[in-house]
Amino acid sequence: MTPTPLGALAVLAIGTAAAAVTDAVPNLPDLTGAEPQVAAVIRRAHDDLRQEPGSAPRWAHYASILDVHMLPVEATMAYETAARLDPTDFRWPYLLGLLVASDDPAWSLSLLERAMQLNDEYAPLHLRYAAAMEFTGNIETALSSYQRAVELDPDSAYAHAGLGRCLLDGDKPQQAKRHLDRAVELDGGCRPALSALATYCRRSGDMAGAERWAGRASDAPVGYPRDEVRAAVDRLGMSTTAALLQASALQTAGHPDMAIRRLELLTRQNPDSGRGRKKLGELYLAAGNIDTALEHLRIAVAVEPAFIPARLTLAHALTRAGRLDEADQQYRTVLEGHPTSVAAHRGLAICLADMGRLDAAAEQFARVLKLSPDDRKARAAWGSALYGSGQYQRAIDVLATMVSGSGPPADDLALNAIAGTGLSMSMLRRYEEALALLRRAV
Repeated sequence: MTPTPLGALAVLAIGTAAAAVTDAVPNLPDLTGAEPQVAAVIRRAHDDLRQEPGSAPRWAHYASILDVHMLPVEATMAYETAARLDPTDFRWPYLLGLLVASDDPAWSLSLLERAMQLNDEYAPLHLRYAAAMEFTGNIETALSSYQRAVELDPDSAYAHAGLGRCLLDGDKPQQAKRHLDRAVELDGGCRPALSALATYCRRSGDMAGAERWAGRASDAPVGYPRDEVRAAVDRLGMSTTAALLQASALQTAGHPDMAIRRLELLTRQNPDSGRGRKKLGELYLAAGNIDTALEHLRIAVAVEPAFIPARLTLAHALTRAGRLDEADQQYRTVLEGHPTSVAAHRGLAICLADMGRLDAAAEQFARVLKLSPDDRKARAAWGSALYGSGQYQRAIDVLATMVSGSGPPADDLALNAIAGTGLSMSMLRRYEEALALLRRAV
């Protein structure tokens, strides 16, 4: 399925004018290459629309189905028709404004303004409009809209973050900080607030604070404000991508069982979804159901043999299940086509170590470090494999960079490296050095 380019919007005026007179239902979009469940839901919505071509809800539903499955031109026409048939519902100009925002910002702003005229009580609408105005440099209007969003939803971290950012740009740092602090209090991972606090600290001369906040911002996930109108559209998504996004959101929210059910539905509708099978296998693996995880991962590899992430996940699961010969074969299959895959070399090294083939495992860990010199986990595991195979001096040399210094270990990897080096030295009868390291570890 190939989305129609938005450059074709130039011809839509004629089509929209015709629809205004006849409410004619357009032909189905080109569904070549669409996943079977996606094609089915689009056809069903199209058939429903043909039954009631004068129904605004049917047009809006059809528009939403097209929107979530990345058919923007067709969705644009449908949203416009829904808005014409029901000019009192703010949702249709609002959703259309979001859809065209990147391709026609001016039209998008006018649509958002129209939506606000119809409904001044929806906080996410003010938040979206404020962000657009801020992006264009209209800080005063953005400030006003962020204030309205905060009034309507005082617990929105993103509304406080936007308001704080505008106040900071308006040279009102203390007012800005109050809102930014509130945003972080509401959501410790609100990246816009964390970034703005870093800016606040830099302008205040607190470079240590700026670095701290910037570090938190870089580690924070990319999040979005709550928006039930848009979420209702997203929930209609039947593509593998939509299902994966929904499952990931459910998993992050602490609902892995619901995430599994969402992907089970996907794989029933599209048994050949390699990405869906892989993610489902990962979820079952995390839940401790290794046999079911292996079942889905084997199917993922069978339907998409070149899908390397699925093959690697299958190999990891086989290692965890103790099926080491099979895991070894999967890792080597990956390395035949991708000899620089760090994940494959690391996984094979762990597999070989579990087999008791410590010399071969040490060689694999050496390859990992050659490809990724800063991989501390691989370095620690390499040192452990060398110690287990009796190569004590090599173990000491490999772990040297993790043992330097005299203070307490920074983390468990450093602790194990210090202890491993101490044990290796004791095997070489370097007892004083060994005792000093082991005391440090204790």
